[in-house]
Amino acid sequence: MVVVRDADLPANRPPGPVVLGADGSAAGQAATVFAFEEAALRDVPLVTMCALADAPGRLGEWHRIEEDFGHVVSREAKEHPEVSVVRQVLPGAPRAALLSAAADAQLLVVGARGRGGFDEMGLGSIAQAVLLYAPGPVAVIRDTAGPSGHRSA
Repeated sequence: MVVVRDADLPANRPPGPVVLGADGSAAGQAATVFAFEEAALRDVPLVTMCALADAPGRLGEWHRIEEDFGHVVSREAKEHPEVSVVRQVLPGAPRAALLSAAADAQLLVVGARGRGGFDEMGLGSIAQAVLLYAPGPVAVIRDTAGPSGHRSA
């Protein structure tokens, strides 16, 4: 899902980067692939952001989150050597970091994890926050794996 706001941007402003907010989750991986493809199509840099706070159920696993994030970004960077990548691993809250980076971005990309059942229709708190408050276009990429973990078409 992509939400595009009607924004007044100065005509002389150079195009900003695509900004990716992701972790090592399946939804984060899908968002990473999408963000690399968009940055390549737009011929702009990709700023990848991984914030290590606000990771429910993962207390004390910051090192693993950072490692998973690094592997996914490295794999996609090899697939898209034409994309200049700026990697940022931040100790703070993802909402604040993403909203700050979105100010200069031409597209903000985040992953959204479905939780199964009726909850699958909902979005996580970070996706909701960026959809509500980001000043520019936002792409929310859902994990397409079903309950069994198999990807659907």
